[in-house]
Amino acid sequence: MAIDETLLVVGVAPRIGRETFGAILREHRSPAGDEAEAGWDAVVAENVDPLFALAIFHQESQFGTDGICFTEGTFSPGNTRSSRTGIGDVFQTADLGNFVRYPSWAEGWRDLAFRLVDPAFVYHQERLQTIGPIIRRWAPASDPNTGTIGPNKPEEYIRRVIANMTEWQDILESDEAEDRATGDVVFGRVPHPPFEDHLIPDHATVAYDDLGQRNPVGTCVHRLDGPLVGTDGWLRSVPDGNKFACPDPDTAEAANWGGCRAMTDYVIGGAIDGDLDGAIWRWNDPTGAPHPGVSANRSPWANGKTNGLKENGRIFFDTCGQNAVNRDLVSIELSGWSNETWHGKPETPVSDAQFESLCQLVAYWHDQARVPWDVFPSHPTLGIVTQLQHREFTGVKDCPFPAVKNLTLQYRERVKQIMREAQTGTTGGAPHHDDPVDPQREVPIEPRTRFVKPSRPPEFDGSNKQIRDVLFHAARQTVEVAEPVLHCRKWADPSAPETRRPLTQGDTFEALYWINGVNVRGERRWWVSTTGTRIWVGGTVQKPS
Repeated sequence: MAIDETLLVVGVAPRIGRETFGAILREHRSPAGDEAEAGWDAVVAENVDPLFALAIFHQESQFGTDGICFTEGTFSPGNTRSSRTGIGDVFQTADLGNFVRYPSWAEGWRDLAFRLVDPAFVYHQERLQTIGPIIRRWAPASDPNTGTIGPNKPEEYIRRVIANMTEWQDILESDEAEDRATGDVVFGRVPHPPFEDHLIPDHATVAYDDLGQRNPVGTCVHRLDGPLVGTDGWLRSVPDGNKFACPDPDTAEAANWGGCRAMTDYVIGGAIDGDLDGAIWRWNDPTGAPHPGVSANRSPWANGKTNGLKENGRIFFDTCGQNAVNRDLVSIELSGWSNETWHGKPETPVSDAQFESLCQLVAYWHDQARVPWDVFPSHPTLGIVTQLQHREFTGVKDCPFPAVKNLTLQYRERVKQIMREAQTGTTGGAPHHDDPVDPQREVPIEPRTRFVKPSRPPEFDGSNKQIRDVLFHAARQTVEVAEPVLHCRKWADPSAPETRRPLTQGDTFEALYWINGVNVRGERRWWVSTTGTRIWVGGTVQKPS
């Protein structure tokens, strides 16, 4: 995978595994080596690429063996001057300004990553998510800690980070990468957990839109703020049984009738539901299939009006668009009370049964979306996180609230466990939702790269080449990408594995040939690059003559 300053490093799956991350630190005799795995966990929890964070650490202090980090014992991989997590003590140096001393390396890593996604901080506000823009803000030329590099420091910093990431990525790929074509992951073997259909009929709700064919690429988790059965009745209520009498859904009056205001795909019972603890009810079919009294392709009013985009919600919206928020994410409610005060009840803990049902359901839908276990919670084609929470789309409330939010690492790890066992046949002990996220767990989940090696093209001499039943038409030229996102495939097929991160509009690549492949929107020609990657002609400015 080619790395340059445009590489997305926020809202992505890890590009380096926990073990490799730790091995590099210990090999360089870093004082952070003993807490390496906890540091990896802290960075990944914020959906920041730990490979990028590792390169930052190396540039800032040679892995904690040089500079302020070493002399002052700051436990700060990012040499940060303020704490965004609120943990750590700020101190003043004689000539270099303020720095933060953290209580542990893990907290230093956590703050490094959180400052990149904190909605109240500059990186999120300016939507800085790629290597170059992040570093120009992280280490500007005006920074007093410029040393001898002077005003060119940001560009030199970027060059060194890219060089380090490329070097350590090569370690990862040689040690851990496997070609997906070898069949190490098989999709479709994660079962849908048992559920009951309690589909809300069209006549009892206005809370959906037909946005076209539903195409689930991920999930969005919610908290019901109430019990299962009671909320089920509320969601079926409309004024005088007439949904056409519903008031504006944004008014206080609409809160009297759930059918005027909201709907989700699933609900999972919890501790307040007695015998229904862990039960899964389906209120709407995420596949878009019609049912008696239920029309096709209902996208429920569930995941938000996107009136408070933050973190991975912003990235999902920017990548997939407004309609995809309700159409392409399966919405899952967990029954129970939130920590809000209107109901006067304490927040309901997540029960064992509810936790396990959530994990089984999330695993099913991400497997259906052809997400490998070691790429989850990201999507292998979109290249973004698609396991989200309601709070990432709305500024109105903190849904799914602390009792669920605080279990994010645990439920995602359990989902990976379920997907891994089904997709690869590997078995192991299942984590419990009360367990700490322990890097020494009996069955560690070690992500790998999701890209495969391209198929080598025929030797180029300016003539056409026939390889078995494929005719390679000689067409050596520089080609420019026209579409916002253009995927790079192993074969001339939109379902084929990807060989690298997608190209974006304005990018260029060198083509050697074009071949005929799977027809996409009336265009069946595909470029063959110098590496052998197949790139759809319909997404480029130049076309074969």
